[in-house]
Amino acid sequence: AHALGTPILPARIEGTEAVLPPGSLRPRPHPVRLHFGAPLDPADLEREGRGDSAAERIADALREHVARLGREEP
Repeated sequence: AHALGTPILPARIEGTEAVLPPGSLRPRPHPVRLHFGAPLDPADLEREGRGDSAAERIADALREHVARLGREEP
């Protein structure tokens, strides 16, 4: 994404821990929600993030964006 300038679409999946709890071998019915954010420019993410390399800075900033998904909804 960085080399090509391809936008990154942040996504977060919520509720999967109840579908397949740790140690369980059988999935259970439970609602799962998908949250998608607006496409992000890798160059912007690189400027926002922390780390020694471009990839580390992009990943750091992307983690922050993904963590906020679904929490900003009313």
